[in-house]
Amino acid sequence: MSSMLFLFLSPIIPNAEASCPRSCNCPNTREVHCTFRHLTSPPFNLPRDSERINLGYNSLKGVTASDFGNLLKLEMLMLHGNDIKFVGPGTFYNLRHLQILKLSYNKLKTIYQGMLEGMKGLVRLHLDHNLIDFIEPFSFNGLTSLKLLQLDGNQLRDLHPHTFVTLSFLGHFRSSGLHHLHIADNNLKYLLPGILRPLSKLESLSVHENPWICDCNLRWLLEWNKKHMGAIHCKKDSGDGVNCATCVSPQLLNNSQVFQLKSEQLDCKRPSIDSPLKTGEISHWEGTEPDLPYIKDLEPPLGHLTFTLSDSHGNVAHVACEVSRPSESTSVIWETLKNSEIIVNVTLMSHLECDIDRDELHNMWRLIAYYYESPALLERGAKHENTSKIVFQYSQAVEEDSSYFTDLKGHIMAEPSWLLQPRITLQLNRRKTTTKKLVLNFSTFLTSHKETYDKVMSSWAVIQRGIATQIKSVVQGSNVTFECNVHSSGQQHVEWMLPDLMLLENVDSENIVTEDNKLHIKNTTVSDSGLYHCLVKTEMDVDTVSFRLAVREQPKQSDLNGKRISLDSGGVLTLDCSVSSPHPSETSWYLPNSKILTTSQPKGRVSMLQNNTLVLKNVSHDDTGVYSCLAVNLYGVDMLSHLLVVTDERMGKREQVSINENESPLSETKTEHEGSGYEETEYQFPKQQKTFGKERWPGISRGGKGNRGKHSSRKVNKIVQE
Repeated sequence: MSSMLFLFLSPIIPNAEASCPRSCNCPNTREVHCTFRHLTSPPFNLPRDSERINLGYNSLKGVTASDFGNLLKLEMLMLHGNDIKFVGPGTFYNLRHLQILKLSYNKLKTIYQGMLEGMKGLVRLHLDHNLIDFIEPFSFNGLTSLKLLQLDGNQLRDLHPHTFVTLSFLGHFRSSGLHHLHIADNNLKYLLPGILRPLSKLESLSVHENPWICDCNLRWLLEWNKKHMGAIHCKKDSGDGVNCATCVSPQLLNNSQVFQLKSEQLDCKRPSIDSPLKTGEISHWEGTEPDLPYIKDLEPPLGHLTFTLSDSHGNVAHVACEVSRPSESTSVIWETLKNSEIIVNVTLMSHLECDIDRDELHNMWRLIAYYYESPALLERGAKHENTSKIVFQYSQAVEEDSSYFTDLKGHIMAEPSWLLQPRITLQLNRRKTTTKKLVLNFSTFLTSHKETYDKVMSSWAVIQRGIATQIKSVVQGSNVTFECNVHSSGQQHVEWMLPDLMLLENVDSENIVTEDNKLHIKNTTVSDSGLYHCLVKTEMDVDTVSFRLAVREQPKQSDLNGKRISLDSGGVLTLDCSVSSPHPSETSWYLPNSKILTTSQPKGRVSMLQNNTLVLKNVSHDDTGVYSCLAVNLYGVDMLSHLLVVTDERMGKREQVSINENESPLSETKTEHEGSGYEETEYQFPKQQKTFGKERWPGISRGGKGNRGKHSSRKVNKIVQE
């Protein structure tokens, strides 16, 4: 009887051995080891009280919410060394106590919003040595305890400025609790300046083994590193060696250690062609400066504020203003309490920009002119009832250290309404105020105690940069297509801005059209040369990337800044063209009869080597003409042009060469035989004939007038004949 009772009761008696999955080893009741078991999915019966689980070095293909949803006490999860290609939404949502997640050495390609949601206690996240080429902005939002993020050994190229945000507040204020960030051994050529701004607590950053473009766009990172006392570290190799961040371009800085350079060494200059055959520079290309859109003018405002104010002197003014984006002086300070509650304190610094006529400006000036050295402090009063919008009464607070008190009072309406905080300050910005625009410095303080983080609902976009297709050089009459590659949330509208900074949609042109994200330029002329800008606007941000087009016209006398070479028929022509330029850049040879040669396009007996050297074998009289090496980057153009004359060795005859169509042949005036075996021949050039009846200037688009996204203080494009 007793034995039967034992058999009946035994299945419900707790047993540590029975709770451990068959294919795993459990050293104790809270630890599970399942390594090297050829598992294709996590065991379904993992103990609910587990605190540490190791599923490393198996054959897992993916993980979903059903795999770990009931492991509420889990503190460490090891998934490294698998074949994981996907992580389902909400997979880790219930793991509020998880502190370490290791997904190293898997096959993940993208990190998306929601993939890591829920892990409020996560401290260390290892995503190194995957195939990750893009991380959606705000993917780490909500991981408010995260201190270390390991992303080494991936394929990252383009990082959005909000990639590493771990806390977002009201959709406009962002911060990050990261102390250690590792993004070494990726495909990063650049970093956007705003990407480290939210990372106020960052102590160490590793960026070595990336193909850095060392131009002016990297200066900010050098300054950041100095300000943060060398937070960017080199990697110690075996022995005494170190692995530091190095440049891949321009050529003059190749293999230089990035953070041993001076800021002035990182410049954005047009290409420089260095050749012993170069006799001078082409003057109309020197000093060329690209004209860029002023991004601040394109950004959407933070909000709108309308107020009516009066003072003790009887002055009254009503004005409506745009609230500009938060300035860099805005601070976001936050901390996580033991109960996972978050305290967020924001000091908002901004500007109010108010379009105003002369009479309104006069009235407002009498109200606010006292407060240009120190601001007026206004305190919130009663809320106005019976209005469709939120309106509060405000009145001036007495301050002991204030020089003036004029008893300012009135009512203020704002969108979004959170701008109406208990205290705000207004200060006249005399430097920026004009006869048509009043500018006020605006500040306020926001504080919040939160149990949950704000989910980011706004759209985002980032345009791919640093690619060869940003540069194109063609001959007149060619058709050109630029494509703007965009990573975005949903379908975002792409706009194009022309070299004169007019938006294409405001220009009437049949030769320049758009299709999807592409810009088509038909039947190009020299006047089409210049910078074209792709723009993508979202609710929060604007991103822009420039593309350069260089259109080569028929050669003229002024283009010849190399040698005039005489070569016997049947010989070999070799012309060097050593170019120094930051990427992206393009170098090509323009041959007689408007042919273009690049390193990837050999044409029979003529070829262009990897070092840009032109080799022409078995020359004949048909090869007589101008040979131009054209180097183009985003900042300008350089060209080296030679004139080749092929002679008949037996007859001693030389071909007559015309530089432009419809011009008379060049007449030979002097011949000198050099020790090199080449003959240098001087020619008299006929007077240059204009190609067009009316000169057209590069940078001026075809079509009519339109809105310009250009800051009033920026320089106008200088002529660039490309």
